[in-house]
Amino acid sequence: MRNPYFFGRPPGMYGPSPLTVEEKFIRTGSNTGNLLFISALHKAVLHSGEQNYERFDVGEVREKHDGIVVPAANWFNYYSDWGGLADRIEATKLPCVIVGLGAQSHSTTTFPNPKPGTLRLVKVISERSESISVRGAYSAAALNHHGIKNVTITGCPSLLWHLKPIHVEKHARKVAAAAIGTTRSDLYEKVFDPQPSFRASVLLGRWALANDCFYVAQSELFDMKVAAGEQNIAAASEHQEFLQRVYGADGFQPVHDYLKRRLKAFFNVEAWLDFLQNLDFVVSTRLHGVIASLLAGVPAVLSVHDTRTREMAQHIKIPYLEAADLVELLSSGSLDIEGIYEGADLDAFNKNQPIYHAAFSAFFAKNAVEVVLSKENASVS
Repeated sequence: MRNPYFFGRPPGMYGPSPLTVEEKFIRTGSNTGNLLFISALHKAVLHSGEQNYERFDVGEVREKHDGIVVPAANWFNYYSDWGGLADRIEATKLPCVIVGLGAQSHSTTTFPNPKPGTLRLVKVISERSESISVRGAYSAAALNHHGIKNVTITGCPSLLWHLKPIHVEKHARKVAAAAIGTTRSDLYEKVFDPQPSFRASVLLGRWALANDCFYVAQSELFDMKVAAGEQNIAAASEHQEFLQRVYGADGFQPVHDYLKRRLKAFFNVEAWLDFLQNLDFVVSTRLHGVIASLLAGVPAVLSVHDTRTREMAQHIKIPYLEAADLVELLSSGSLDIEGIYEGADLDAFNKNQPIYHAAFSAFFAKNAVEVVLSKENASVS
């Protein structure tokens, strides 16, 4: 492939825009973290740069492109249905590769039973490619369980963003400026569940407010709207009450003031990394929030809370902390940000970077996808 069609969202939004925060948010797929792996693939894979993101027209794709690249996330689950995409890919009769597919569950002892449409999508792409790129060993095992054998463990393509291996230094200094990220969406009552996978996000957000720490939002739309001054007060009472509960505040005003002062949301990766480069450390339950920090050359620790985050942390050697351990620290009031910073092992991550890049280069070569990845083992400046 020298000019594939990229399924999905555009790699970012730039410059002045008449769009509201909500409109921009929807264009990311309702999670700004999607921009990390989408934009990385757009940078790494050779293509013309011109395509229609608004629709997947089978005839147009077949006429203008010589293949299809599907940037994927945690699609191999029990609730998504990708049958429509399977039909369109099959109708093009073009080769197709899927990159960074993840299986998601809260337990490693069982595999998700995907909807027929999703299973069909993976089987269709399996037939049109030499291999499927998955995020880790659990995802590979999940696909094997469902009879899909041509699988390559690569990790998420987000770390290809600089087109070369990166090296993150941990400086011996006080953590003066830090940011957090949590996993939450609007009016999602499940976030109050006592399970560590949910509790960690609530407690980490409350810690950030209490310590006036930066908060990088990815799926918290109403928080973003408050920070941007775009909330509709007439329709906001339910959301305000929800945020008071999330942040454990006596009223909405302290939450409002904190979000206006400290919450950040980004709609292109360049702006995201520019902001992070001024920080010392990031602690997040969001995989792509941590990857963005590492791409910016800033140490970070991921709170792992499901099979998807755990397998990625283990495969590409991201420093991580179990959600249950983070909850214990936050609940007891003994969270030591300096201690977590000191304990973050970046040596393993740095040593793994050339291996990670070599695996992706081999995967693309096997699937005849032209890329512009450098083999240079260089650092981020």
